[in-house]
Amino acid sequence: EANLDRYKFADDIKVEKRPDSATVGIHFSSPSYQTDWEYERDSNSYKRSLAGAAHVDRGSGDQITTKNIAVIEVNRSYNPNTNQGKGEWSMTTEGSGKATLFQNGTVVEGTWKKPGVGEMLRLSDSNGRELTFVKGQTWFEVVPPDVSVTHEERTATPPTSKQ
Repeated sequence: EANLDRYKFADDIKVEKRPDSATVGIHFSSPSYQTDWEYERDSNSYKRSLAGAAHVDRGSGDQITTKNIAVIEVNRSYNPNTNQGKGEWSMTTEGSGKATLFQNGTVVEGTWKKPGVGEMLRLSDSNGRELTFVKGQTWFEVVPPDVSVTHEERTATPPTSKQ
């Protein structure tokens, strides 16, 4: 039995309120796992790249895009005695921790919370208010505390006139 509810959603913000461009970088462990997202103002979405190349959907061949990128920071532990002696990492996905939501070319810092099995993961801002997603695809990136996440937002500076 599960206690699942809906997330809150909103329409895209107006184009004139969006930054010209933005990037999100997630530096997992090596260049092979380097994940980058490039924001596109006109579509108000992010395109995903992996290891320096477009990350494409195997079925459609299209580059993966999303409206929201939710990065949740979770603890992890390594057990060398699992996976037929090869070992594997376990991620803690119940409890709470740091969350970052990228949408509309901007970033909102907050927390995630998932009380237990059968409960829904929720994102809240720094004041404890539930975060609203932009209507469309949402991609969750689950990272341990030692993974670097970067964000850069760029707005064009109007040219100055010389006299």
